[in-house]
Amino acid sequence: ADCSEITYGKDNKQRLRLSAVKDLHDHSVIAWCVAPTETADLATKTMKLAIENNDGIKPDTVHSDQGTAYTSSTYNTFLAGEGITHSMSRPGTPGDNSPMESLWRHLKIERFSFEHCLSELEMMKRIEAAIN
Repeated sequence: ADCSEITYGKDNKQRLRLSAVKDLHDHSVIAWCVAPTETADLATKTMKLAIENNDGIKPDTVHSDQGTAYTSSTYNTFLAGEGITHSMSRPGTPGDNSPMESLWRHLKIERFSFEHCLSELEMMKRIEAAIN
């Protein structure tokens, strides 16, 4: 699980935070959500959607970086309540979360760097096409 910033708009100054959960067995994105900012609620909403999209089957462990959304009591209380162990990257070690870093690189460089999205709706459609 992780979040990344995506920019769009005429001057490329509009921002969305894309939150996603990736299945490490088949490398598919099983859930994603967007919001104006990265929050514990966004991370929790994405994880709830991941469980729902997986027919209610919960992972044993979820790995994330140490962003504030993932170290929050809201997110960790939710995971604990679902019986999910939370594993986090070591500070300053993005390689520990390389599956998600790879996803962000793929989306930003291969999907979004050549065509500029002018609106949030256009960006949402582009994200959906890239992930699905």
